[in-house]
Amino acid sequence: MVRHGDRCFTLTFSDRPVLRMPLTDDPRAAAQSLERIQADGSTSIHDALVHSLFYYRGTHGQRALVLLSDGDDNTSQLTYDEALEYAKRSGVAIFTIGLKIPAHSLGIRGKLNRLGEMTGGMVFYVSKAATARSSASCAAATCSPSSPASRRAPAATARSRSR
Repeated sequence: MVRHGDRCFTLTFSDRPVLRMPLTDDPRAAAQSLERIQADGSTSIHDALVHSLFYYRGTHGQRALVLLSDGDDNTSQLTYDEALEYAKRSGVAIFTIGLKIPAHSLGIRGKLNRLGEMTGGMVFYVSKAATARSSASCAAATCSPSSPASRRAPAATARSRSR
């Protein structure tokens, strides 16, 4: 997912965002920082999204963020509309992955769909955590240099710890 020359960071969120790996060019270290993460507690997607986007300030080049969540926000200080507005202004393509989100959960599905649509990213829905990795890889392929919506480096991952 992260190519030579790209930079990435990892951030998890439950009741608040937590930086797991600062900006690095070592994708293995970033991936290892997410090992053994358990889904627990609440979900602060809006706060985590804006917090993640702050790491892009002052960066140049093509930028993408992968946001993985297993549920809707229930604890953020920020509203969805505030987070969406910040995301649109950031210039970062947001690729969202909904993990085990039922088709009838229209609220969170609408939010994830809109985030991808409004930022030049995409949305994926998966039923297994293992599938989320291939969805993230697909997002990276979609963001290839030959793509007109290309926004490659740095890449980031925000991962939910909710439920």
